[in-house]
Amino acid sequence: MTQLTNAAQEAAAAAVRAEVPGFLTVHSGELEAVAGQRSGPAPLGTVPITALAFRSPAGDLLGMIAILPIHPTILGADNQLVSADLAGAVRQGLIDVPWTMVATGAAGDISTRPHRREQTPTELARLGTLAAAQLMALLENPGSAVDGAGLAGARTLGFGLPARTNEGAPALAGIRSRLAAAQATGDPVAVREAETALQGAELSAVSRPADPRLTVSAIQVGSLRLVAFGAEPYLDLQAQVIAGAPDVSALVGYTHGYLGYLPTKAAYDTDVYEVNISPVAAGAGELAVAEGIRLSSTLASQFRS
Repeated sequence: MTQLTNAAQEAAAAAVRAEVPGFLTVHSGELEAVAGQRSGPAPLGTVPITALAFRSPAGDLLGMIAILPIHPTILGADNQLVSADLAGAVRQGLIDVPWTMVATGAAGDISTRPHRREQTPTELARLGTLAAAQLMALLENPGSAVDGAGLAGARTLGFGLPARTNEGAPALAGIRSRLAAAQATGDPVAVREAETALQGAELSAVSRPADPRLTVSAIQVGSLRLVAFGAEPYLDLQAQVIAGAPDVSALVGYTHGYLGYLPTKAAYDTDVYEVNISPVAAGAGELAVAEGIRLSSTLASQFRS
């Protein structure tokens, strides 16, 4: 761990020493044939992506941050290889870019499951290459230039969310029956969904935190704003954040801690793993969204003043 920490510090220091003038553009689009929603009444087959492109004054691409709302695992549970999985495969596909970073966005209900053919290194390379090609194509569009200078951030530590301690025990018998029915059809996707739903319900039955707390953050760089949750938020929560704070470009997950899955209120009507294992009650996701919008608005006010 000490070696990893030292390496990160040295890399950050080297980056500061290598700082050069440039400008930043924001590019948004849809990623096709790589990932989609794992559940829901009408699961999406494509997902929105955001790319932050750093360019020299002459317009040359210096680096990129890709925000992908995709659960970043393709390799199966039996994998024994050391791998950065999907994030690493995308970075490998962007090898010609001087530097790249892949951040996981609102991926709570998004994975490669609807499109992947298998869970092997070969399939990982295929999907990573496909995602990288679409990111590069996205940068061919002008994008939105980030105006102004300045950097500001805001964070709420330990934002309290409603617990599930007053809920009844999960209906394990019904989920087991659903799994048996899926196994009878031989549909691997249906089987996997039922298996994970049962796993989530079984784990939830023995462990429900009494006081779940979330870290909510917002950052502003010039006119660019991002909101972040220390959890795995559902994709629709990003849409809710942007609806309430239109200047926000994306919602980022897995930041400053990890609470668990953060579904939408509507998702609690579905019997899926992400909902069953979530430590928070219905409506918690929307409370987090409201806090993210509040923090983002606070930053916007600071920049206007």
